[in-house]
Formats: sequence, structure tokens, C-alpha cells
Amino acid sequence: MASAAPLSTHSVEVQLRSQRRLLAIVAALVAAVTGIAVAQLIFGNAIAVAILCAVIVGAIVWTKPWTGVIILAMAATVVEQFSLVAEGTFSDGTDHIPFFQSLNSAAGLGGIYATPFELFLALLLGVWLIKGFASRSLRLPRTKLSFWIGTLALIVAFTWVHGVATGGSFSDSLLELRPWLYVAIAFVASSQLIKDTKHLRVLIAVMAVGIGIKAMQGLLTLVIHWGVRPQAILAHEESFFFGVFIAVLAGLWILPIKGRLRTMMTALFPFVLVADIANQRRTAWAIAGATLIIVFVLAFIAVPERRKTIAMFALVGVILGGIYWLRFSNDPGLLGQPARAVLSQLAPTARDQASNQYRTVENVDLGIAIRLAMPFGTGFGHPIPQFVPNVNISDIDTFITYLPHNTVLHVWLRMGIFGIISFWMVIGLAIISAIQVIRRRPSEITLLISVTLVVVLVAYVIQGFFDMGLYWFRIAITVGFLLGAFEAARRLEGNPTTR
Repeated sequence: MASAAPLSTHSVEVQLRSQRRLLAIVAALVAAVTGIAVAQLIFGNAIAVAILCAVIVGAIVWTKPWTGVIILAMAATVVEQFSLVAEGTFSDGTDHIPFFQSLNSAAGLGGIYATPFELFLALLLGVWLIKGFASRSLRLPRTKLSFWIGTLALIVAFTWVHGVATGGSFSDSLLELRPWLYVAIAFVASSQLIKDTKHLRVLIAVMAVGIGIKAMQGLLTLVIHWGVRPQAILAHEESFFFGVFIAVLAGLWILPIKGRLRTMMTALFPFVLVADIANQRRTAWAIAGATLIIVFVLAFIAVPERRKTIAMFALVGVILGGIYWLRFSNDPGLLGQPARAVLSQLAPTARDQASNQYRTVENVDLGIAIRLAMPFGTGFGHPIPQFVPNVNISDIDTFITYLPHNTVLHVWLRMGIFGIISFWMVIGLAIISAIQVIRRRPSEITLLISVTLVVVLVAYVIQGFFDMGLYWFRIAITVGFLLGAFEAARRLEGNPTTR
């Protein structure tokens, strides 16, 4: 009788992986049934559903860790940080999801300041560490960019300890700490868990779909409440996301990068544009204008053989912009909103002057406080000193005494000279690195990730200067996972088997 051929090492590994996946799925189902039964008896239906969702997500992430990065993109683009009703507009439904609210306030679990999102981040890190140790593949990116992100993370940790140790409010210090924590963890997760270029394609597609969904939610709010139209229909952060969407879509056409992503984004573009206009945020048009210019510059660098075409696109854009300005700069309707946003800086109305004056005084206070707090900064959790009398708007925004509109100066105040240097090193190195990759004519997905990263960082800084952009959790998550995706794209670019 002929003896059976011995199994190859690869076959054994495949069988073991299949067994582990099956075991994980069975364990997740058993845990789900048990958890829901217990939760149903103790808490009721809402908590039971939350536990079921957590178990399902946990099983998916354990089986396919890269999907955790996709969930980051979904959360960042779809789920609001705060209730829209509290911001003076109408709910769009997803603002009721307490993903970014502490369990202390959202679920009444006293003393637990972690949020469901932070528990998810802990899950991602846990999966990465466990699987990395098990397979002996635990590696951190060793680039100049990752070094400065790590340096900034250490300075943030010192800033938090320093602030609380010198009398800062613990709960308020956590609010200031969170966005920086999210940037760092999202960077690590994205750079480590993305293993294939198809993961990058899914990431960008999910990001685009999420922004499109948010635009449709905003338009639905606009239509339903047309008679009592509020000043804004969506959160502040949508200025960032809509501007990024418009600029990336322009890049897909100019570079050009064909495919289903471009088709889908083109179909969503009218919804995004109208929602951006209807949201009536002045910062939106600074972001849209600056990022579109950046895309043209990057395209000029990336495809020198198309420079005449790109220049023609730019000329047509300038002409159309001029025609729009002449026609709508004095239009009081929604179509005139972008022009009025620019006009508010050139010839501000009484309302614009009041808003500008408040921010000017706020920046003066920050400048004085920065000089007094050098070299290490105040740390997190301390109210911002007020040296020049200003309008009290704490009844509108209770956190305004801790967080100014200009969050770039806020970094300098809180983290001191070393913090602001590290912040600008991260931004500068990321942009320079992306441009270097673009100049090398990489694969389409690496080119798209690089262009998207530059666009996102420019939008991040603009939003940070004018509208608390460095504080918004959703923007921080997006910056983090795109920085990580860029590191992953650079790594995969040199490995043809992953394309």
C-alpha cells in the first residue's frame, strides 16, 4: 500500500488558519448569545443590541484585522461627535449614536470616562499586538515621519500629565487629549493592519461613500425643514470632509485616474456641493479653494506630459470663478453663500465683524498666554487666561474657555515650543514625503493616497486655524488613518505581490 504524501508546510499553515478562524467565529457566536442573554436580563434591549454589535465587530476584526481601519473611516465620515440639536440645527439621525460620548455620560456608567470608540481602538491595538506577537511580525514603521509622530505623541502624553499635575481639570484635559490620542492610534493601526493595495482602495471608497451619505443626510434636513431653515444643516467638520471630497474628485479627473471610484464620486458630487453650500460655513470655501489649488499643483508635478491640459483646466476654473463672483457676490440666497464667505473677509457685515472681532481678541489672549507659558506650555485642562475683555459665549459653547477657534495656537499654548515644532514637523514631513512619492510616478492607488493625504493635511491646518479643526475627533481620526495608509502604501509599493 502506498503511503500518503506528507503535507507541505504551507498546507499545514492554511489548515491551522482555517481552524483558528472557525474557532473565533464559534467563540464569537457563543459569546454573543451568552452576552445578549445576560444583558437582556440586566439592562434591557438597547444594551443587548450594543453588545451584539460589539461582538460581531470584534469577530470581524479578529478574522480580518484590516477591516478595523475601514470601520475607522466609516465612523469618521458618518457619526457626529456631538448632537446636532445642541449645535443649533436639526438631528440627522446618526448624531444620536453615542460612539464618541463617554460611557459615564452616554450610558450612565459612573466613573468610566472611556468612549465606545476608544474601546474599539483598544480592540484594534489588542488584535494587532496579539497577532503580531503570535506570528513574530510585529514591526513599527521606521521612517522620519513615524519618528516625528511618535515624538509628538510623547509630548502630548507629557502635556496631559503636566496639565493635570499642575491643577488642570481631569475631565476637561481628557477632551483636549483625545484628538491627539486618536491621530496616533489611527496611524499605528492603519500603517500596520493594511496589508494589500486592495485594502487601500476599499478605504478610499468607504471614505467617499461616507461623505456622500452625510451630504444626503444634510440635504434631507434642508428639504424637511425648508420653512425654518437653520443657519447650518450639519456639523462644523463637514466643511473639511466636503472640501476634501471635491478636491480628490478633481484630482481623479485631472491626473487622470479612471474607474468605479471616479464614477461613484462624480455621481455624488452634486449632493456634496449643494450640502456644502447649504451648511453655510465660511471655512468651507477657504478649504475648497486651497485644496483645489493644491490638487492642480500636485497634478502639474505628477504628470508633466499633461501640463498644458492642466493649465487649461485651471484657466477655465478661474474664468468660471470670475463669472460666478460677478453674478452671485451680492446674492442673498444659497447660491451666493460661497461668494459671501469670501466677501465677509473683504467687506464684512456687522455679524461678520462681530465674529472676526471675537476671534481677533481670542488670538491676542492666546499670544500673551503663549509667551507667559514658555517653554513647556500650560498643559491640558487649564482655562485659557483672558487678558483682553471679550464677549462671553460660554452659554453657547461651554468648552470655549478651554478650546479657542485657532487650535494651531492652542497647540503652542498647551504643548509649548517642543509641541508646536513637532506638530509642524509632522505636517511638513508628511507633505514633502507625499510629493516625493508623487514625483516617482507610483501606482495609481499610491498616487491617489499621496494626493489625498496632502489635501487632507492642508484642509486640517486651515480648519485648525479658523474653526477648531485640530480638536474635532472625526478629523483627527481621518488624519491618523491616512498618515498610516500612506506609510502602508509606501511599503506595499516596493512589493509587487501585494498590488
